[in-house]
Amino acid sequence: MPVNQEQRTGATDPTLVAKLEAYRQQRGWPWAEVARKMGIADSGLSSWRHGTYSTPETMNRRVEKFLAEITQIGQGPVDTQGLLMIHEVCRECQENKGFGVIIGLPGVGKTEALNKYYVENDGVVLVRCDVTTTLFYLLQAILGEEGGGATTAVMMQQAKKRLKGKLLILDEADALNRRALEGMRTLLDTKQLGLLLAGAPQLQRTLTRGPNASESMAQLYSRVDYFITVGNPTEPDLAEYLDRLNIHDTAARRAITKVGHTQSFRAASKLAAQAQRVARLNKAGEVTADHVRAASGIILLKAS
Repeated sequence: MPVNQEQRTGATDPTLVAKLEAYRQQRGWPWAEVARKMGIADSGLSSWRHGTYSTPETMNRRVEKFLAEITQIGQGPVDTQGLLMIHEVCRECQENKGFGVIIGLPGVGKTEALNKYYVENDGVVLVRCDVTTTLFYLLQAILGEEGGGATTAVMMQQAKKRLKGKLLILDEADALNRRALEGMRTLLDTKQLGLLLAGAPQLQRTLTRGPNASESMAQLYSRVDYFITVGNPTEPDLAEYLDRLNIHDTAARRAITKVGHTQSFRAASKLAAQAQRVARLNKAGEVTADHVRAASGIILLKAS
């Protein structure tokens, strides 16, 4: 059915189309793969590109956000030891069709590292889970439009075909219930894909001795090929990060590094970014300890 032009708001931004096309050609991907990376329907992206999408301004913002994210990922704040370990486990699982588990507290960089690997590598399916992600919705997220209105059993068979030769990454997997995890064991049994579960320490407890522990979970855990625990960034990690931000004041670096050690890399990066804003507002040439102290009063930090 043709789109009623009077009901459409705004128009497709040709500059964004050109930027997305340049990125697509650089990666050598078909448009369907770009749509999958963005988490949208291929038909929707096609309509937007050809100027027939019903709400182009909404899609403009989504494309702009995606392009900003991949630019930030490409630059990367710092390759911490944790990030490098995560990438190594991802690669091993993908190349050897292995099963990996990554455990880490919120803020240590798991999500950022997984997203970076997903964007930079072909043959990867990434699903971010939450407490509402049942097996049914998990399979829908894996299949996208292919899932349609199929039953769980049918989607399971479709997922086996869809994931053949690929790496499936489930971020925030500690939110999954036992049935969803058992479904992943069924996929793993095909020995035709790599599987990586990443989450908080609760994930390990669920797979072993937690409240949802069961024989099936024990069987799943027994198949783990790669297991790593990601902690807070090391001092060299934080030193490299602060060098890249051109924060050289000794006291300022010490304060930000302390937050990185006692809390997380995310907390340290937020503090550093806010300190830079405070310095700019005060027209200062460099970030000082005073700017860090002022920034820590603006953002929420745990008492240390």
